[in-house]
Parts: sequence; structure tokens; C-alpha cells
Amino acid sequence: MALDLIRPGSESRPESLLRLLLGSAKFPEPELNAVIRDEAGRSIGRFDLVYRDFSIAVEYDGQQHRTSGRQYDIDERRIEAAMLAGWLVVRIRAQGLFGGPASTIERVASVFRARNAT
Repeated sequence: MALDLIRPGSESRPESLLRLLLGSAKFPEPELNAVIRDEAGRSIGRFDLVYRDFSIAVEYDGQQHRTSGRQYDIDERRIEAAMLAGWLVVRIRAQGLFGGPASTIERVASVFRARNAT
């Protein structure tokens, strides 16, 4: 039933579609728009889909992430900080969600394999 697929916390349609795509591929249920922290407990930032047990974050980057220099800089600093804290971050764009979902599933699967989480 469609109501069973609703999750509070999603902030966009593409984020929801990405979560559903990954769920259909049997990935674990992620936290939505969750804050990642460094070892000292300082906030690194919020990420769209967070698999905390594996230190994996999946981000859907809409057009504003590419066209806004300010947003691009914020994203780059946040992702770099997450990676320095030991997180693996996968960034998905519209083509990966709407044009090539199989490649998106494989990209995310490869990150889970890198964490020995499959």
C-alpha cells in the first residue's frame, strides 16, 4: 500500500524516489535528512539518506547544487568534512535517478561492498 511507503523527514520528491529505488534494491532503511557529526560531536551537516551503521551517506543533488556557486561551495565543504570523518558519500543527480537507476543502484552497492556491508 502506498501509505506504507511514506516516511517523515523527506524534503523533496527526488529524495523520496531515491529512497524508494534503494529500498526496492533491498538496501537498509536510511535515516532521512540526518545530521552527521565528527568524533568530537560537532555537526558536519545534514545529509539526505544516512546509513549510520555503515558511515555511508547518499545525496540527491538537484540543479541548485550545480548552478549556485554558494550552494556548491557549501556542499563541497560539507562532503569533504564527512569524508575526513570517515564517511563515504555518494552523490546522485537527475540522470542517475531518472535515466539510469540501475547504475545508481550499482554505485551505492559498490560503496556498501567497500564497507563490507553486503
